[in-house]
Amino acid sequence: ARGREHITKAHALKDRVSEPERLYIQARYYQTVEGVLQKTIETYQVWIQTYPKDFVPRSNLASLYAARREFDKAIEEYRTAISLSPDEPLPYANLAGLYQTVNRPDEARRLLEEAIARGLDSAGFRTGLYELAHKRNDDAEMARQVEAARRFPEGPARILATQITIAL
Repeated sequence: ARGREHITKAHALKDRVSEPERLYIQARYYQTVEGVLQKTIETYQVWIQTYPKDFVPRSNLASLYAARREFDKAIEEYRTAISLSPDEPLPYANLAGLYQTVNRPDEARRLLEEAIARGLDSAGFRTGLYELAHKRNDDAEMARQVEAARRFPEGPARILATQITIAL
């Protein structure tokens, strides 16, 4: 409720911000307050047409497509977001998760390894690789990912949470 209240207030003031911010507020308003995904998608499409080098609307649009189970469109948008901003970790994480959803674990693993090779290493990427290794019954790789996750402050807790989830 507070989120909708804040988005409604931002929407009322949207003419006082830059164009990309206005489009972001508009999209969030349609999604959160009105609950109209098609208007949200159309707003992101306008943002993409207006600012074709901005990865944010592509990544947000991809998540909407994924929610609508339009996985091919989501994958295409995430790939474009990554190409526009290859040092931004969020599209990698989201696309890797989507690859797991659509049963493409090898692509998920390659993508996470690519992100790590770019210097975008994180506990989240390590837990993703741990989960993928578990699905392959690769105990040695699971142990490597546990060790790698320890380098991050939240790493041990995230790996433990993943291990608990898997055990359940």
